[in-house]
Amino acid sequence: MSLHRKRWNQKEKEEILLYSEDHGVSRASREFNVSTATIYGWKRKFDELGGEGLESGAKTALEREVAQLKRENNELKKMVAEKELTIRVKDSLLKKKRITKEEKMMVLDEFLEKDIPLTPLLKILGLPRSTYYYKSTGTKAGKRKATHFFKNEIPVSKEVLLADINNLLTHEFVDYGYYKTYIYLKNELGYAIGSSRTYEIMKENKLLKFQRNKKKKINRN
Repeated sequence: MSLHRKRWNQKEKEEILLYSEDHGVSRASREFNVSTATIYGWKRKFDELGGEGLESGAKTALEREVAQLKRENNELKKMVAEKELTIRVKDSLLKKKRITKEEKMMVLDEFLEKDIPLTPLLKILGLPRSTYYYKSTGTKAGKRKATHFFKNEIPVSKEVLLADINNLLTHEFVDYGYYKTYIYLKNELGYAIGSSRTYEIMKENKLLKFQRNKKKKINRN
């Protein structure tokens, strides 16, 4: 028979404890249909805190200490994780030739592709949230982006490049970010293209890893 689960008030708990002192914990457990572990727990709290220990939500000194240690341990884990993330992000920045806002955005998206939360990344990179959500309406004056690319020294359109990228990303077991995609385009398909340009094109067309994952979640819902 399963033990009846109910909320016992302080008076009921005291009566069960008194009964257990006279007749034993096992008999009290059967008589009141409450587990022996529960009765022993009430007894520990009563011995330490008296009647107040039997009030709903009361905790012994040991339970409070354990809860405090868990909180401190979680805080420590969080601090260590943030420190490790800071080191990883700064290492990625140091690999860049120039640390511009655009380079920081590339590093930001690189770590977003690894499912790192946005808020701590913005803090480490010193970027305001508005910068991340800002969308450019065009290129700078006097600077036009190439509309054609060279694939094995033959000029191809941007549409061909996008088709090659989409073809790669739709393969089973392929979950590339922009850098692996750039390596594939350069080494396997013979494109004359840089990692920054690959990143820009993939971001414009929502092909970055975290953008694709976000789209999958929306489609599931």
